[in-house]
Amino acid sequence: MRSLSEENKAIENMFSEISSSYDRLNHLLSFGIDRLWRRRLIDKIPATSKKILDLATGTADVALEISKNFNALIVGADLSLSMLKIAKKKTGNNNIHLINAQAEYLPFANSSFDAITIAFGLRNIPKREQALKEMKRVLKKNGVLLILEFSHINNRLWRAIFEFYFLKILPFIGNKISNHKFAYNYLPQTVIKFPDVGVLSDILKNIGFSRVDYERILGGVAAIHCARI
Repeated sequence: MRSLSEENKAIENMFSEISSSYDRLNHLLSFGIDRLWRRRLIDKIPATSKKILDLATGTADVALEISKNFNALIVGADLSLSMLKIAKKKTGNNNIHLINAQAEYLPFANSSFDAITIAFGLRNIPKREQALKEMKRVLKKNGVLLILEFSHINNRLWRAIFEFYFLKILPFIGNKISNHKFAYNYLPQTVIKFPDVGVLSDILKNIGFSRVDYERILGGVAAIHCARI
């Protein structure tokens, strides 16, 4: 893999340090809703897809769910080797191939995949637009990019309730259980800084994706973006 930038080194180190508690905390802190959101993402993958890339695969939750629903070659790529070691134990000897790779420099030929998924990973990529260009490069003609990511809530009351939990309660619980001083403070901050659905849609269109649309989930807590080339 290409040598990491200082930003990517810091992100890789952080995720490696919380990898052992990552799955448990994801399900606990989201009250299990993260599983439902991932299934909703997977439901949007075209049924004819034969080669699928799951970026920022982490411990391979999305890749595993895809493997249950598609007779396809599935590649899971992630920055963190520690996450991939856990993913390897979970996936066993099935049709999921795990690769240590940076989203900004994908080690795949042009037009390699029918579909690409990335769940809650795009906001952690420092060179986000470069990564999106790489995703476009490795997608086949008429291929689809599906992004599941946190978004911005319009309703003031719901936003206030969510932000209190997300910025106060979640970091306290997350840092305590993971034994990490700041990981679960960092992650909510990435959500605040992440582009809203309209801005991200414009970025995708400017890069060259077409038929870009999105679906808000749970009042705007998250959104699924769908973009084709």
